[in-house]
Amino acid sequence: MPYFQLMVKKYAVVTEQVFKGKLDSDTLFIFTGINGAACGFRFNVGGLYVIYASKDCYLVTGKDARDFPRGDGIYWTNHCTRTRSFDGAEIKELEALE
Repeated sequence: MPYFQLMVKKYAVVTEQVFKGKLDSDTLFIFTGINGAACGFRFNVGGLYVIYASKDCYLVTGKDARDFPRGDGIYWTNHCTRTRSFDGAEIKELEALE
C-alpha cells in the first residue's frame, strides 16, 4: 500500500457551482487528511459543501509531494481552509466577489 493511502481519504464530489477557476468535469476528487490530527475534513455522503481546494498537497512539500495524487480533477482541502457545510451566507459573499 502506498504511504499516502495511510494518510489521506479520497472523496468523489459533484460540483454545482464554481467560483474560481475552470473545471473540465463536474466530478472532482477531493483528498484530505485521514483525521483531524492530519487536518482532515470529514465529508458525509449526500452532504452539501462549500469547498476551498488547491491542486497542491498540504501534507508534504518538495520531492515527497510527488508521491501524493496529482493531476486533472484532483484537489486537496483541509479543515484550516474555509471549507464547510453548505452556508447560504458564504455563497453570497463569494457571489459578491465575482
